[in-house]
Amino acid sequence: MTPHLMLAISSHGFGHLAQVAPVINALQNLSTQQAAAEFDLTIRTSLSKQQIAWRVHRDFQLDPGSDDFGMVMHDALRVDLVQSLRCYADLHKHWAAHVDSLAGHLKSRGITHLLADTPYLTLAAAQAANIPSAAICSLNWADILERCVRASPQALQAAEISSHALDAILTQMRDAYTSAAIVIRPEPAIETTGFETVTTEPLVEMPPEPNRTCLMEFVRSQIGDYLGDHDDCLIVLTSMGGIGLALHPAKWPTECLGRKVIYLTDPAVAGQCPHAVGFNLEKLGFSQMMTSCDAVLTKPGYGMFVESRACGKPMLYIARDDWPESACLETWAAMHTIARKLSLEQVVRGEFSHELAKLLESPKLNRQHFTGADTAAQVLSKQLFGL
Repeated sequence: MTPHLMLAISSHGFGHLAQVAPVINALQNLSTQQAAAEFDLTIRTSLSKQQIAWRVHRDFQLDPGSDDFGMVMHDALRVDLVQSLRCYADLHKHWAAHVDSLAGHLKSRGITHLLADTPYLTLAAAQAANIPSAAICSLNWADILERCVRASPQALQAAEISSHALDAILTQMRDAYTSAAIVIRPEPAIETTGFETVTTEPLVEMPPEPNRTCLMEFVRSQIGDYLGDHDDCLIVLTSMGGIGLALHPAKWPTECLGRKVIYLTDPAVAGQCPHAVGFNLEKLGFSQMMTSCDAVLTKPGYGMFVESRACGKPMLYIARDDWPESACLETWAAMHTIARKLSLEQVVRGEFSHELAKLLESPKLNRQHFTGADTAAQVLSKQLFGL
């Protein structure tokens, strides 16, 4: 019987999809080379099928739904910890019922194996359904929640949750992660508490060759009048990883090192600003834009940090100091790439021309191939499919 793998993806931004998709692609390559079993694939997430198809390069069935919310966010930088705690309390109040219901759902779809990045409820359901499972966790929601509460303990009282109740929730979360046959922790990753992991290099696709001509054609189609006869502009790809943040590029630097600066960003952010272009993923893929631009403006997040380095692009990033994952990401970036930290106030006011110039004056980075996806695919093939 052909194995039927369910991939459960957290919908907390786009980073979990960007992280796990290279592993599925590498697993499919092994299968094509007859070095791993053929498998059917169902993907469970609230992300759109089109968005997944831009990353996952094989056929799959979509099972619309999300088994986790990660953390409730005010915006891309700020956690709503009180509401997050209330949501976790509500979920775990009926934990057994949720597990049993989802276990029945997995059985009804004929799932034989599960890979989760990083919804722990799906792992618990797989255990209840006697379905072998594995997880990919550069972060896990138990440690994220616990560290957020440790930094802001007053949130427990505001959410009307006792420390004892929180401990019970964290125990159920970690028990779910522990139920996985293997947990792969790709660098850069937070330290985990309560379960063992296997570390790999970063999980990211080898980026495509730069195609500046194609990128400039797209930019010119949007703001040709602004550029005039000059193609020698600087292009900064701006993305906050799929979670909204109210940024307005009208005040951002328009010139740097004697060249015009163009910001390639979400269409909702670009607005009517003459030096901002809303990207169109139907016309130009995200990885193609990144590998063809000059620099990246983002926030600390796994997908953007790792993909920027793979594409060889220097990076400006907005401080996100209350997010537990930020420290490991920033430490990794300091060792492996060229990056400069900005305050949110600098970005709002557009006061980062000096930092942008220093970034672009730095030695050029080459594209880099990381082997993490290939390693993870080999481990998963053996662990899940026995090959």
